[in-house]
Amino acid sequence: MKWLLVLAGAGFILYSFLNDAVSGTLTFSKVLPFCILVLALAWRKEINQKLINWTKALEQKAEKLEDENAGKPPPSEGAAGTDGITVRCTTPDGETGTVVHVADGIAHVSFDAKTPEEEARLRFQGDPAQTGIVLKLLQVPAEQRDEQWNESFLAHIADANLTCDIEKQPFDGPDGFPYFKLLPPKKGERYQAWVIRHILPNLLDHGYGVAINPEKAIPDWIFSYGDIVCFHVYGKFMVRDDDRFDAYTEEDDGSSDDIPDEGMQVQMGDPSPQILPPPARAMLRRFLEAYGLPAKIMLMNRPAGKGRKGGLSLVFPFTEQASDETMQYVTRAVPWFLPRHYPVVWMQDSENFTSL
Repeated sequence: MKWLLVLAGAGFILYSFLNDAVSGTLTFSKVLPFCILVLALAWRKEINQKLINWTKALEQKAEKLEDENAGKPPPSEGAAGTDGITVRCTTPDGETGTVVHVADGIAHVSFDAKTPEEEARLRFQGDPAQTGIVLKLLQVPAEQRDEQWNESFLAHIADANLTCDIEKQPFDGPDGFPYFKLLPPKKGERYQAWVIRHILPNLLDHGYGVAINPEKAIPDWIFSYGDIVCFHVYGKFMVRDDDRFDAYTEEDDGSSDDIPDEGMQVQMGDPSPQILPPPARAMLRRFLEAYGLPAKIMLMNRPAGKGRKGGLSLVFPFTEQASDETMQYVTRAVPWFLPRHYPVVWMQDSENFTSL
């Protein structure tokens, strides 16, 4: 049947060609199909052989790729790759997404959104490159982690993809304060990403610190609530270059006092939201009230002198009714709520204080 159709088509083209040649209406556009037919018939064996060779080459290439990939896990199961290489992938479940390979061998998959809820979730994913750096740092033994390690970790941890068991959040640390526990993703694990930068508003509102791998003998890192406040205010967890705040000088011989000398001219005011955000004020208010202390605060600016460089300090009031044990605990605990470079002073309650 196939050959009958071929012969019928060839006969029609030949008839048209001869008819036009006899009638004098033969043109190039009409000659072209006839020429193609003649060439195809003349070299049909060569053309067929070419097609056969191409097909065999493609089959051999496909078999080679299949052999090379045999036994390798799909990207969603943690396929290893080269740093920074971004590829498209499809999981065995039929989901498509983008994989950015990192040095730890974990393929971090950013799956394509299918619903508005998934689109919202994708907006809160972290940076796979930052994740790779953090995972490398966490592989360094604790005894080999120096100041350079600390700076690199703090510079990248805020945008790293981490995991958590949301059903066990928060937990109380040994210091009695609540922490949100985050863990590094395991190799081959598909996980919901948790990123410190994205959960920062919730941490601030609920008064949580963050613990990285707290179940280890030595946790990888503990962020106090004050560290979270610091990141909210400054965009980094620790600050060493804010000269506005008071501090001890190198000339301090240990005799300097937090409380200004009598007669020293100091300025008093209320700390602005840029220094103490509203959520942090609320946490301090609840804490002080829980221990029966006045929920008040004052920002003090004093000149240099007696082993102090001068500058801003946060001042809290104490009362004579509070026991020594209470004051000892509270004075140790209040700095947990504040950035580490904020100096804290305790003074007798007065009209200069404002409510938290």
